[in-house]
Amino acid sequence: TNFKSSVSSVMHTIAPPIPEHDVYNVYHALNLDQVAGLDEVVYRAFDQVLEHYRAGEVLTKPSKAFKHAKEFHVRQGDKLALPRGYEEAFHRAEAIVDLMIKDDCHHVLKRQSDSSPPSDQHQHHHHSERALDSVVRNCPLLFVLQPCVVSPIMGTELMVVCGVLVDPVNDIHIRNTSQSLSVRSWTAHYKDPDTMEYGLLIDNAQLCIREMAHEYLARRNHYHHANQHH
Repeated sequence: TNFKSSVSSVMHTIAPPIPEHDVYNVYHALNLDQVAGLDEVVYRAFDQVLEHYRAGEVLTKPSKAFKHAKEFHVRQGDKLALPRGYEEAFHRAEAIVDLMIKDDCHHVLKRQSDSSPPSDQHQHHHHSERALDSVVRNCPLLFVLQPCVVSPIMGTELMVVCGVLVDPVNDIHIRNTSQSLSVRSWTAHYKDPDTMEYGLLIDNAQLCIREMAHEYLARRNHYHHANQHH
């Protein structure tokens, strides 16, 4: 126990943990045609990673901007409008993020930009730090899950979920992709929680989200550590 405590002490000296009072507001656009339970999956994945880093708490909420942007929804009438390939999927996800920045967290970003800097350069430096701290403590994160169809293997069309996570305040941008699942299996069973296909989709999405949350918190930890030395 003493050894473990000593190691933790050394690690926190080298890379101090992110302040525990930070609150991460995750606005999410889950473009998976109302797959049941995904909201909870997003919350659990972020919460587990935040707990590991002792990085505060997470609040998740659906994006209002995405809800009204019907042209980006996977479900178009009776059909599923899945992008073809990673490039098209990430392009759509980035377009959704742009909408979310303008709508979902506009008030937070506006509050930061409205903080007019003093004329003195030294005062400007400290003013900027205070403005940043006030935003970071309620840090908006924009998260999008966008499925796409990728090149078939042995004649079977495959679906992959592309993820985008953006911190517009600290300019952190992360992409990731899930493992593949056959399009036929997904479209046939994705709304039935009792099927194995549904379980695979949820597992794939959760792993994708946790990987992104982990990478984000690792970068934030590095960012916090760097600021400690300035």
